[in-house]
Amino acid sequence: MFRFPEDRVYFIAEVGPNHDGSLDKALHIVERVAASGVDAIKFQTYAAAGNVVTPEASLADYMKKGSDSFGGQLELLERVRLSFDDFRQLATACADLGVAFVSTPFDEPSVEFIAGLGVPFIKVPSGEITNRYLLRAAARTGLPLVVSTGMAVPEEIAAALDLVIEDWSQAGIQAVDRPAVALLHCTSAYPAPHEAANLCAMATLRDLFGVPVGYSDHTIGWTVPIAATALGARIIEKHVTPDPNLDGPDHAASLPIEELAGLVQAIRSTRAALGDGHKRVQPEEEGVKLVARRSLAAARPIVKGEFFDEESLCALRPENGISPMKAANLCGRAAHRSYKAGELIAKEELDT
Repeated sequence: MFRFPEDRVYFIAEVGPNHDGSLDKALHIVERVAASGVDAIKFQTYAAAGNVVTPEASLADYMKKGSDSFGGQLELLERVRLSFDDFRQLATACADLGVAFVSTPFDEPSVEFIAGLGVPFIKVPSGEITNRYLLRAAARTGLPLVVSTGMAVPEEIAAALDLVIEDWSQAGIQAVDRPAVALLHCTSAYPAPHEAANLCAMATLRDLFGVPVGYSDHTIGWTVPIAATALGARIIEKHVTPDPNLDGPDHAASLPIEELAGLVQAIRSTRAALGDGHKRVQPEEEGVKLVARRSLAAARPIVKGEFFDEESLCALRPENGISPMKAANLCGRAAHRSYKAGELIAKEELDT
């Protein structure tokens, strides 16, 4: 069973509908994105637009770029939809390129279909966190779940997780055998301004629900996902596009694919920089430590048999003698030999 890594960030490149309904475009995007070092490439799947919206559903503001050619949501979703056979080809392409294929299902038939393609987990999008039918279908796959929490408050998140756990219990899945669940903090605006990211909410989710927490990003640029990584995000999801200027609902809030490899490397470097939290001397510091720290030295000439005192001692580099912190242990002892001014005091002075 898939588990989210603890020692690295799992990076999901979200293509979504940025293929504009073209399988050829989607395959080309997969080829480009797979070369960037991401862990998974994600799409969005629905058997029919009518399973998602009513004919009267209007476009959200962010969907209105190119709205003259799209009409309402129903028409938009039909025009950017790929078929189940298209997704089979995309899953094969991802496997051939060594990257995980994932797609968010937006209706119950798609949950079953996506699960059958061997995806590592089911992604529940922010807008479906109150959709009990989709949540139950996702739970019944027995696969790990990644749940985005844009637009949701803690009570809604808790209700969604309770529903999932109830379904697992009814299926006889014991607590120790339950699939992994991860929550993605998210701000559902396209694009989202940096000041709306509210990244500290990740810690709230982690504390409240005790599950791996990540961040689904809709901001422009690299700053916010890197900051989320620094705050402990285990998963980063970032929308990508061949061109942010294209017409379509998600292009404007997506990262140009040519920048993706750089962001992935920045995320990897940021996670590596976090370390494990234990304060210790790093191997890379040892050489600097030797030359940058100091040892006790003679502040003036000291003759054999003379008693060391504070006035006769000082601290000089390097750190291969007695630590200046042990000066009190040395004071009052008779010197075993004579020292020139500036000469390090031998360690043997403390041996007897």
